[in-house]
Amino acid sequence: MYQPSFWLALGQAKNRDKISLERMAQNIIHIPHGDNDKKIYLHKNIIKSKPISYFLQYPWETVSQELSNQFLPFQISYYAGNHLCNALSYLISHAIQTQNLRLTFAFVHLPLLPEQKIPSNEKFSTVTKKLQIHIVQTIINTLCKPTSKKNHSSLRALS
Repeated sequence: MYQPSFWLALGQAKNRDKISLERMAQNIIHIPHGDNDKKIYLHKNIIKSKPISYFLQYPWETVSQELSNQFLPFQISYYAGNHLCNALSYLISHAIQTQNLRLTFAFVHLPLLPEQKIPSNEKFSTVTKKLQIHIVQTIINTLCKPTSKKNHSSLRALS
C-alpha cells in the first residue's frame, strides 16, 4: 500500500491577497447562511469533546524561507476560516494524531484568480494562475527535500 510522506491541500479564499500558509486548524464549523445542501451550522464542534485546535506540523519555516528567498507573495495564517478548509484541516490533523500516522499535512489558501474577481467588489485582490502554480510547485519541491525538518509524529493539540 502506498503511504505518502506529505499531503498538501489547497483551498481558495476570496478575502486573501496572497498565498496563505495555514498553521492552525480549529474544532469549529460556522456556516450561518448554509452550505451547498442548505445545512446551517452555528458555532458547532467538528468533533465533540476533542481538542479545540491543532497546529499543522509541517516545515512551514523552511517553506516560508524558500518563498521569501524567491520574493514570492505569501503570508502565515492562523485562521483557516469556519468552513470546509478548516474542517478538512482539523479532521486530517485529528486522524494523524489519533491514528499515529506518519504523514506531514499542510494547507495552503490561494487567493482568487483575476478571472474570478467580481467587478462590483474591488476590495478582493487576485494572484495570477501562473504565479499560483509557481508558488505551489515551490512548496511541493520544498516539502520533498530530504533536508526539510519534517515532523511526522507530533501534532500539537490545544485543549
